[in-house]
Amino acid sequence: MIPSSEECPCLSALPRPACLLDEKSVITCVNGAFQSFFAFTQAGVSIVEAVKWDDGSTLLEAIRGGNPTIVHGFTDLCGSHRSVTVHGTPTAQGMLCVFHDVESMRRLSESASLVLPAVDQIQEGILITDAGGRILYVNAAFELQSGWKAEQIVGQSPSILKSGTHSDSFYGEMWNRLLSGHAYRGEMQNRRKDGTIYNVEKVITPIFDENGRISHFVSTDRDVTEERLTQRRLMESETKFRTIFERSPLGIAVTDNPGHITDANSEFLRMLGMNINELRGRHLKEITFADDVAENERIIELVREEPLPGYELRKRYVRKDGSDFWARTVVAVVRDEMRRPFMKLGIIEDITERVQAEEALSRAYSELEDLRNALERVSLFAMMENDGTLLRVNDAFCEFFGREKSDLIGKPVYRLVTEKRSARIFLRALSEYRRKEIFREEIPLKAASGPQKWFDSTLMPLQDETGKARGAAWIMFDVSDRKQAEEALVHQAMHDTLTDLPNRSLFSDRLRQALLRANRLNEKVAVLFVDIDRFKFVNDTFGHAHGDLILVAAARRIQSALRPDDTVSRQGGDEFMVLLPGLGKNDHAASVAEKVLASFEAPFAVNDTELTIGASIGIALYPDDASEPDDLLRLADMALYRAKEEGRGRYVFYNAAQLKQSRDRFEKEGQIRQAVREWQFVPYFQPRVHAHSGRMIAVEALIRWMHPVHGVLFPDAFIPIAEETGLIYGLGEGVFRDAVRSYSQWKHVFPEGFVFSVNLSAKQFYQVGLLEKLRDTVHQAGLQARSFELEITESTVMNLDQKTLTVLHDLRREGFRIALDDFGTGYSSLTYLERLPVDTIKIDRSFVTGLADSPRKRHLVQAMIMIAKALDLSVVAEGVERREELDLLLELGCEEVQGYLFGMPQPAEALFGALLE
Repeated sequence: MIPSSEECPCLSALPRPACLLDEKSVITCVNGAFQSFFAFTQAGVSIVEAVKWDDGSTLLEAIRGGNPTIVHGFTDLCGSHRSVTVHGTPTAQGMLCVFHDVESMRRLSESASLVLPAVDQIQEGILITDAGGRILYVNAAFELQSGWKAEQIVGQSPSILKSGTHSDSFYGEMWNRLLSGHAYRGEMQNRRKDGTIYNVEKVITPIFDENGRISHFVSTDRDVTEERLTQRRLMESETKFRTIFERSPLGIAVTDNPGHITDANSEFLRMLGMNINELRGRHLKEITFADDVAENERIIELVREEPLPGYELRKRYVRKDGSDFWARTVVAVVRDEMRRPFMKLGIIEDITERVQAEEALSRAYSELEDLRNALERVSLFAMMENDGTLLRVNDAFCEFFGREKSDLIGKPVYRLVTEKRSARIFLRALSEYRRKEIFREEIPLKAASGPQKWFDSTLMPLQDETGKARGAAWIMFDVSDRKQAEEALVHQAMHDTLTDLPNRSLFSDRLRQALLRANRLNEKVAVLFVDIDRFKFVNDTFGHAHGDLILVAAARRIQSALRPDDTVSRQGGDEFMVLLPGLGKNDHAASVAEKVLASFEAPFAVNDTELTIGASIGIALYPDDASEPDDLLRLADMALYRAKEEGRGRYVFYNAAQLKQSRDRFEKEGQIRQAVREWQFVPYFQPRVHAHSGRMIAVEALIRWMHPVHGVLFPDAFIPIAEETGLIYGLGEGVFRDAVRSYSQWKHVFPEGFVFSVNLSAKQFYQVGLLEKLRDTVHQAGLQARSFELEITESTVMNLDQKTLTVLHDLRREGFRIALDDFGTGYSSLTYLERLPVDTIKIDRSFVTGLADSPRKRHLVQAMIMIAKALDLSVVAEGVERREELDLLLELGCEEVQGYLFGMPQPAEALFGALLE
């Protein structure tokens, strides 16, 4: 077995063939390179016997003598002759022999001769020394860096390059690192042959021989002298720039190309009231006044498109506290080698005071210009003596009064002022200027030809050298246009913009004046509150534009029924207020109300359609009903409400009893509102049965209010108020929701095709999203729309417009059944009935009650049943309470009945629980 290098660790690190010999030159251990090179397989033999040497004794002498220069030949197993040198070193384990392949060394030498010319072309300086530090080689780049020729420096120590700027410890640390086998990297200063200093970035790499000992050092030097000089100059420039930057009396800001601030000096930070951390990274737009951003962006875009060196602009910046200031900004654009802008430097000068001075100057110029224009607009100018005799006039004065100058000079001026009010003002002016006072007032004057005009008139006293009044100068400016504009504004502020009637403010003022006069003269005053009936229908059907036309026409009609001293005012919407002052009797107010109602009898033309629209009127009287304006208005409103309750199209006087009724109604409205919010309602269900079998086939859902004080209340007590106030929407949704919940809870006891019938108010058809609400409620309970029947009264159908009729058709298409309730009580035509999407008609109880005693009712009921069957509609007779009524209905062919004979309305548990039993 061959001893391996694993048993002799000292051999494993050697890359060349190596072995250990004992004192008899017997091989005790070899490394892998030895085995491969010599094809060694035999153990326990001497080095002379292990290889076929040309001269074994010479080999042993070379090993023991330590002469590594002798070349030893041998023949390998393939018969080839090869040459090596050997180096012997005594060790504790024995003689260490390291062999060198002469052929490999020759090839390495040849490679070196090939490489050195290439090294000469490297731009970095190359210096090679032996292990002792003697310079063996330098390339051409080193010669250029140091000024030393190769023949001058080879053989010398590198210390010849020392600049004297580095300490001994610096070089000591460098050599310690190198001798420990590590490369050195760093920057140092060398001295050229001419004595000048240059900087190099140096890398020194130790080279090891085959024995692992350092044999050479290779130094690579990159001359960075110019680079460091440039950096030093740049630092000096940066220092100078920073000094100027920070000490500049002007603001300076640096941004990147998109406009984000990267730096700013203290002056600019002071202007903005910020510190650098608050400003850095923000875009210029963030500190630019909003009105100036667009212009700023336009200039930046121009610079982006055109290679301009910079630009200048005036803009406003916004401080941290939100205030702004004007600045003149000069921007220099810094571009890269491709002429693309990558940075901008802005110099900012606060010019707020300059701008304010410019604005003040501009205002002064504007005022001077206004003065010049005003002087040109002087319509009248005259000079007169103390008694008003004209001494001088201008052409405009003569033109306005239609006189020649010769006709005016020497004549008294007050004869020209014929308008009474102006004449009084002018005489007062003459008396004031005689007291050396300037008189100024606006007066109207009538021109010789043309309309009256208004003038801003100034009368200035003229004095002699003693200060005594010697006449006056009269200067007048035409302010007619302004006066008209002011009057128009006053009119607009006090009148309704649509009808041009007095508004609420003007009406209140006139009402107060009328009451003061009535109190003084012991007269009566009436207030009429007029409301247009069904105006919402007009707005919803024809649109607000046509509704406005109705309001304008209604205003004219009301005015036509009044006296000249009466006032009609539009209060808002479709409400008008009429003031009748100076009445002798209450009947006079009634007479005017009748005229107003009569004025609404003629149809209104809207969109080629004639509409008959009525009005309702509430009347309150002074001093009978109230003595304060607000009270009269309130009481007239209450009387109007009573007029609507009594059927509209009429007038009603206020009386004290109405006050209590109204209060009771408002109180009940509040209770209903709370009841809907807290849902104090419970559904009751009344059976609908098959007339022949008596089997329950449907129920009608009815609502009961479980009042916390009054107990169970029926629909008549709250449905009318709910419909008037809009509470019916929430109430109707709740009733339908309870019905669906009950159906879902008890559906397991219902026979196939069982139907819940739920009443719908006419108001609900105007509710937005009615179809969607009903459909979603049914679907969320997992039920079908066909299980629910929606009841609407015959009178409701008659009042539905085309839009709401469409909703009815949509409900039918969705699957809901439609029932026509109270059939026979309205005035519908049979053709109208034929067009309705109706499944069932319910004969009103008024036809069933007393059916056995009235042949006429029997004929009517029979006709209704026949009509329904002819139209393929189901028929339900309501209000069946007696057996004989049921028998007659069966005889007439009625198949479904409902009434107390079959059960009163009950809660779901009571009715459906019995059905379950």
